[in-house]
This record gives sequence, structure tokens and C-alpha cells, in this order.
Amino acid sequence: MYYIKDIKKYMKCPKLFWYSQFDEQEEYNSFFRMDEAITNLALEKLGIHEYFLGQKGDEREVALKALEDHSYQWFVKCRFECDDLRIKLPILKRVSGGFDVYFISVVNYPKENDLLFYRANIWVLKHNHINICNVYILHLNQEYIREDYLDVHQLFHITEYFYNDTNHQTRLIKEALEAENVDFKEYLAKMNEIKEKQYIEMKRHKGCTKRFICHKFHDCFQVEEEYDSTLYLSSCSNKYELYDQGIKSMKKVDFNQIESNRVQYAQVKACFNKDGIFIDKMAIKGWVETLEYPIGFVDFEWETFAIPPFKDTKPFQVVPFQYSLHILYEDGSLVHKEFLGFKDPREDFVRHFIRDVEGCKSIVAYNANGAEKIRIRELSQYLPQYQAQLEAINTNMVDLAVPFVSGSIYHINMRGSYTLKSILHAINPTMSYEHLAIHHGMDAVFQWRMLDRQLTEEEDQIIQNLKNYCALDTYAMIEVFKWMKSLYL
Repeated sequence: MYYIKDIKKYMKCPKLFWYSQFDEQEEYNSFFRMDEAITNLALEKLGIHEYFLGQKGDEREVALKALEDHSYQWFVKCRFECDDLRIKLPILKRVSGGFDVYFISVVNYPKENDLLFYRANIWVLKHNHINICNVYILHLNQEYIREDYLDVHQLFHITEYFYNDTNHQTRLIKEALEAENVDFKEYLAKMNEIKEKQYIEMKRHKGCTKRFICHKFHDCFQVEEEYDSTLYLSSCSNKYELYDQGIKSMKKVDFNQIESNRVQYAQVKACFNKDGIFIDKMAIKGWVETLEYPIGFVDFEWETFAIPPFKDTKPFQVVPFQYSLHILYEDGSLVHKEFLGFKDPREDFVRHFIRDVEGCKSIVAYNANGAEKIRIRELSQYLPQYQAQLEAINTNMVDLAVPFVSGSIYHINMRGSYTLKSILHAINPTMSYEHLAIHHGMDAVFQWRMLDRQLTEEEDQIIQNLKNYCALDTYAMIEVFKWMKSLYL
């Protein structure tokens, strides 16, 4: 039996689907936090009190028999099947001539990029001879600001439309679903074929590293590409085609074959240099010399709440809970300060942060423009009494990522990755996160989430693990800064 998540895996990558059929299922951790049962909130929004409730493990006939019982108008979490595909439908409503479908989408604006999910559900319903009259989506209201209590009537919008990238209504959901006749039997048949195979050979493709590296990437490609591999070209739309044509090294790439942007230029030039480094010395010198000692190197960790958890919060509210701050003085001495809070730590976070950075003439964060600066602006809006101090901090904050992502500096051992960890590994392979209990930012979020929910007895150890991880991030920035400075000196 398959589920829609299996079809999604197959559509993304057949081998990812193949792995999923044999691997032990790992515990799923969402990128955002949900402390409320979303279906219960939706039922309250719709004013539903009496309904048929499907159960996990229901046989396929259970829901169909319930639909025949006209004493029910509403049906919740019903299981339906067609061929090898099983779905769990959030909410069905009996209306004249058939049924209305209510999906629940934990997003601010439902988009057509998830059409596969909706089409698969409707396909199963239609093959069970269930006539669909209208299709609605309950989604979160981006403008809602919580007061003392959660107001579900303000929390949700109910829409018949999808939205475009500018969050304007486009076409009716039902119209979009009917615009293309997708036969899921073909998908299911191919999935069955793949499941029976002993091994699947796959070429590396865009989906392997799009947004995030696939968690099966290193299982599929156990032999690491050479440092000068064409596949490491940044923002290159045709690198896979070039690779397949035999142009496997950046040294063989003609700039007329690629976009030839500044970052790609730096990558290619680094491959020809004996030390494997490209540096625009004037640009790096200019960037470094804008900083004044003492310099504060800072890193934030934060949680994202899908449902507003506290007063004056919105859907997908970001709540910083931790920072690490290393202060570097001109004589080379270092001072470390840190903060870790729970529940709603925002005001404590701000008060400690303002106090700790006092005296720093420059403040540095990696990807500050896409992270720390945004968090500080959000905090200043929430806590206007600290606005002037927070804005002053933002004014003094510099983004350590800029010299790298602008093509002013590149090390071949970065292998096309511009994360802080990749840069640290490139310049100092002996420094690693591997000895830590927490290796990645989302691991830190999951561990904090467990602590905040009081779901663990290892509180002291996890707190120390969180502090160790965040502290290494800021210490890594200092290593990168010193390395950059040494290159032009």
C-alpha cells in the first residue's frame, strides 16, 4: 500500500522512493513547530460538533459505509483507497448532489505547486464514485495577530482559490484540479516495478541538492567528485549537461558555455591556482578594513511556530531562543558570551543581547542579511522600547557571507558549497562539528523543542550540547575572518 508521500518521493527521484521502501522509517521532525492538533482547530472554525471520525487502520469499506449513513453530514479523517493508493481526507461535507472537500493547509497561501497532493486525493475519491461538488482549503491568515487567547475564526481563511507567487488569487482549486487528467495508475505501476528491483542506477541531477542536500545523497554518490568538478559550478543552469558531455572539470569549461558570473569566475580561476584559492585582494582588504575592534561575532538560533503561541504573535512566528557571541579584541584576546531561553524568551533575549554587545564597534554574522538582521528587525517591532538600540546594532552588523557569495574569494575545497561549515572545513580540516552531539542548525532546533516541551530527562546535557554547537559557529567565523585577513597581508 502506498501513500501520497510515496508518490511525491517517486516524482522527486525514483531512487529516493526505492530507498524509502526498504529503510527503517526515521522519526519525522518538522521544520516548524505544531503544538496544537490542526484538525481540531479546523473543526472549531467550521463549527463542526457531530461527525464521523475515521481511525488509523480502518478497512477501506468503513468510510464508504459511513457515507451511506445519512445521519452524518460531516466526515473527518476518513480513509479511502484505490488500487495501491490510500489517502486520509481531512474533512468531507455532505451537500446536495454530493460532497464538498475541505483540505487543511498549514501555509499562509496555498499554491499550485502542491497540485499533485490535491489531485491524488480527488482521484481516489472519484474512483470510489464519490461526487465532488466543491473543493476548499483552510489555510492560515498571515495578518492574524494573537491576543490572550487563540481565535480560530481569525486564525484561518477558507478559500476556493489558489494563490500566485505575489499572494494574489489565481484560479479556482477545482478548476485547477480538473485542468489535467492525471492517471495515478501509471505512477503506481512504475512504483511497483521499481520496488521489485535489486538496485537502481541514478545520475546526479538538480533535485539532489536543490535547496537542501538529499539525505540519501552520500549513499547514491559514495565517490566524492574532484574539487574542480563541473558539478560544483554555482548557479550554473547547464552543468549536468556539460558533465554528461564529458566536460567534467571546471578547467575545461569555456566561459561562453556558462553564465560567466563573478562567482563562477572565482571558482574556475581557483582551480588553476597552485594554492586552490581565488581572492580579489582589494575587495577583501576593503571589506576587512571596514571592521573596527572590538568585533563581535554572533550567531542566533530560533524556532518557528506555525500556530501563534503567545500574545502578539502571528502564524509562522519566528522566536529566537539562543545566541553565541565571541568578542575579538585587537590584541587577539577573546571573550565569549551566550544566552539560552525557553517558552517566550524574546524580551530576555533582547535585554541580554543589548548588554552583551555593548562596546562592540562592529558585529559580524554569517548570512546576517538573511537571518540575524531580520530577526533583530522583528524583535524591534515586537519590543519598540528597545527599537533604537536594536537598530543601532543592525547598522553595525556586517555579513561575513558577502565576500564569498559575491565571488571575491573562493577555496576549491569548498566544493561549490557556501555554508560556514564548508568554508571552515576548506580552510581548516582539523576543525569540525563531527565531535559535537549537535551537527546542524535544525538539530539544535529539534533538541531545544524537546527541552521546551519538557519531553526529556537529559536537560543539562542537551543544554550543554546546544551551547557547544552555537559557540562553535561563532568561533568558526573568527577562524574564517583571520584566514581572510592573512591572505591579503
